[in-house]
Amino acid sequence: MIIAAVTLSVAIWGHATGRPWQSMAFLALGATQLAVAAGSRVRPGTLANLALPAAIAASLALQLAGLYLPFLRDLLHTQPLPATDLLIVCALSTLGYAAVRLDRVLHRDKPATTTRHHRQPAHRPQQRAIAA
Repeated sequence: MIIAAVTLSVAIWGHATGRPWQSMAFLALGATQLAVAAGSRVRPGTLANLALPAAIAASLALQLAGLYLPFLRDLLHTQPLPATDLLIVCALSTLGYAAVRLDRVLHRDKPATTTRHHRQPAHRPQQRAIAA
């Protein structure tokens, strides 16, 4: 829900103020999702699972490439964002991280609800002895 709220808020505000709102929404959607992914780590700031920060950095770089590289801009129909708009979108996207961390604090005492699937042994038909 936070991803949709941030994206729509940025898009509506950008449209109302005459900014390149579609490009702002494009960046807000991806950056907020990446912030949620970063906040979902069990222990943020640790060196465990170094692939996640690398994937987040690579994804953010590709998203920025979609805004600033001419051939990708033409393909995606985006416009480069001025530095102020870029900073605004990135700042608002951190709400995804904050929402996930807040959710963890608020629901710390609740046990995790996992569904366990008990595997049943596969049904094996009995083989009949062939009478000779």
